[in-house]
Amino acid sequence: MKYLFLTFMFFSFAGFANAAVETGPTQSPLKVAGLYQTTGNAVYIAFNTGSMPNCYNNSGGYLFNSHPNFDQIYAQVLTIMATGGIHGRVIFDTINPGAGQWSDCNILGFYLLPE
Repeated sequence: MKYLFLTFMFFSFAGFANAAVETGPTQSPLKVAGLYQTTGNAVYIAFNTGSMPNCYNNSGGYLFNSHPNFDQIYAQVLTIMATGGIHGRVIFDTINPGAGQWSDCNILGFYLLPE
């Protein structure tokens, strides 16, 4: 009975650990408004307002260096900065949903589109 209860509890709470992947609206151009290294293991990146709805100020999130494609995504961020913007969208998930426009989000990647 104890194992049945523990199994039930595991599957009951497992859904809360998985955040839904979201995609921001297409921006033309998608620009980096700010970038800073946190004291932890992440880079905070802010884009144009509205690029990441329901994230911090509707525009920013964290790119953790534990992300399997950290180097490639960070290179894309630097390219966006160097070119002054690009046509595309941010792919992200929300760490603490329900906090409105001040939620913390993870940056997962980009949809970069031709003009």
